[in-house]
Amino acid sequence: MKKLSDKQNTIIVVILIFSILILFFSIMVIYSLNNDKEGKFRKNHEVSEAVGKLIKYETYTKSADAVLEYNVDGNKHTMHQMPLMTMELGDEFIVLYDKNDPDESMYLRDRPILPDKDTNQVNGYITFYKKWKFDSEIDFKYSADGEEHKREQFFAPDKNVDLTQLKKFYDGKKSVVVIFPNDNPWRGYIDLTKTLAAN
Repeated sequence: MKKLSDKQNTIIVVILIFSILILFFSIMVIYSLNNDKEGKFRKNHEVSEAVGKLIKYETYTKSADAVLEYNVDGNKHTMHQMPLMTMELGDEFIVLYDKNDPDESMYLRDRPILPDKDTNQVNGYITFYKKWKFDSEIDFKYSADGEEHKREQFFAPDKNVDLTQLKKFYDGKKSVVVIFPNDNPWRGYIDLTKTLAAN
């Protein structure tokens, strides 16, 4: 059998590398399309926003759905979606809904409504930081009423705030400002504005 020349070997290697790159970028595009749920929802619906409150959990299969209630033109609507790991009853998020069919909706995990009345604040510490393609995930812990609480919070990209600063708080073990309503210390949120102002 005739041996391949160096030139032929080089061409084969280049074709293999090119094929691998095409496969990699194809996977990334598919991943992006499948994970940009907000983008797909906005593209396929005439969107408006409301505030949704977690009112209960319901189990249909092996996992529980978060049930959020929101108001459109004086009418109450509910939606079911996968919960965050540490969602508490009373947690509020921005909900996107279709103006023509308000029951078509989704909540935005990276748009929580921070409590602003009858609140307290303590220092907390970030235990996990991960920058995803469409948001940043922060796990943190804090103590209130003699108990340690753990929460998960997502942050939307913000052109006015460099969210990589949160990684510096994680790496440097610096404290963050956590606020929570006095009637439920488990509903703690990192207040990014106060945290950055204090540092």
